[in-house]
Amino acid sequence: RKDVPSRQLKTRPRETKPSQDKEGNPRARLRPNNKRSKSSDGMDETLAELREMRAEMAALREELKAVKERLRVDGSVVELDRSSSSESEDDAKADLKVNYGARRRARHRRLEQVGREVEAWATELLDAEDRTADGWKEIQCNKLMRNKCNKNGRTSVYLKWMTDTRPDSDREPHNVGSTERYPCLKCYTTIDAPLEDVCAFLADSRTVPQYNDLVVDHADVEEISPSGKVTWCKAPQILFVKPRDFVTYCSHRWRGDGSQVLVNQAVDHEDRPGVIKEGQGNVGVCRGFAIRGANIISRDPDDPRGKTRISMVSHATPGGGLPSWAMNRAVDAVVRVEPFKFFHKIDEGAKAYKSGEGGVMLARSGGRSNKPAGIGHLGFTCFWPEGGGLQEHSGSDGEDFQGG
Repeated sequence: RKDVPSRQLKTRPRETKPSQDKEGNPRARLRPNNKRSKSSDGMDETLAELREMRAEMAALREELKAVKERLRVDGSVVELDRSSSSESEDDAKADLKVNYGARRRARHRRLEQVGREVEAWATELLDAEDRTADGWKEIQCNKLMRNKCNKNGRTSVYLKWMTDTRPDSDREPHNVGSTERYPCLKCYTTIDAPLEDVCAFLADSRTVPQYNDLVVDHADVEEISPSGKVTWCKAPQILFVKPRDFVTYCSHRWRGDGSQVLVNQAVDHEDRPGVIKEGQGNVGVCRGFAIRGANIISRDPDDPRGKTRISMVSHATPGGGLPSWAMNRAVDAVVRVEPFKFFHKIDEGAKAYKSGEGGVMLARSGGRSNKPAGIGHLGFTCFWPEGGGLQEHSGSDGEDFQGG
């Protein structure tokens, strides 16, 4: 290098080696564009986010599959552990069935107790010596209907506005603690037909249209015992009160003197949920409540073989948040017609009814009777054409209608 002129040293370009990365690979001589580098980084981040979202969606699909494996029992949801063995799943299902069965049996026992409580409540009201005592008001039949439906004064009707007498534990959630008053009727009538014919006529579900046009549809919901069931029925529009449906527990039994006792109380049932307030939902029917009631059908002591007495108490509300003034007007109009018409048509129907089964009605085994029972009422319908009611034994039932 000493022989190279100094000018040539100055003008000769300097040779440089391309820079290398950590792995020894040559790097590009040109500096990359800053804008492209930033754009590339953004794309990488977007792709990473998309991959994460895809993973999350896959996990969500797995969760949805797990949801489909849930068991729904009595309104409560229990998730099965998908990682558990089939044996543990079977155990869980068995436990659920046991718990559901226990709750169902407890509910049935309570409803059977309700029947006894309602009968005691009704008997006290109906057997009062003074029927107008304690605020009861006698109601006269509408003048236009009197000659047809109550010409001989055979039917007496009394009205009183009362609070719900059910314990809070038996009430609907929106009625718990309520002190609102609802109409309660006491009715007494005599039917010119024997007890056997009256009971057979009322126990036949096909005869309801003959005596009660306030029932347009009805069905059994659940059998509680051979003598008790939960029923559903629908009433048409009455004046300005829109159609209503009712879910009611009904039961019956036979007293030692041969009297048939039918009792009812409003209940809730998961198979027949109701619309509580007018205008909710699209079903067009609001829930009414046959709060408590009873019908006692017995032989007329003045003519035990030819006539029948019916004593009835019925406490109910149309529900739906109907204003008090509207309820008062509706009750005032209906109570002067419907009870009198109801018993008049039962009288006509029972006298003409032929069951076609004739013969002596004897007791069934197990302390139950095969005597027919039932009635189609505003707020409830219940029919036991083949009997099933529990019976007392006193020997005072008469020759033709044994075992009651």
